[in-house]
Amino acid sequence: MFVTVVGERIIVMYYGRRHMSRYFTLLSLTLCLAACGTMSKQGRDTTVGAGLGVAAGAAVTKSTGGAVAGGIAGGLIGHEVGKHAE
Repeated sequence: MFVTVVGERIIVMYYGRRHMSRYFTLLSLTLCLAACGTMSKQGRDTTVGAGLGVAAGAAVTKSTGGAVAGGIAGGLIGHEVGKHAE
């Protein structure tokens, strides 16, 4: 539910769960990308590797354990790539 005051009227808008999850996903993605601006190259590569690893692990295994394992492996690979790139 979203409530706003316009003049003397109170406007109440209801967004379904799907719409709210889209807004929260967009907000969290924006905040994550903004946080990457101050990271070192190695930190950025680690984060990107972990994110890609989670996505790949979840897609391949369709399980939480696979996503976690993919995130760990991707983070380690990204960390090593970032270490040698600097």
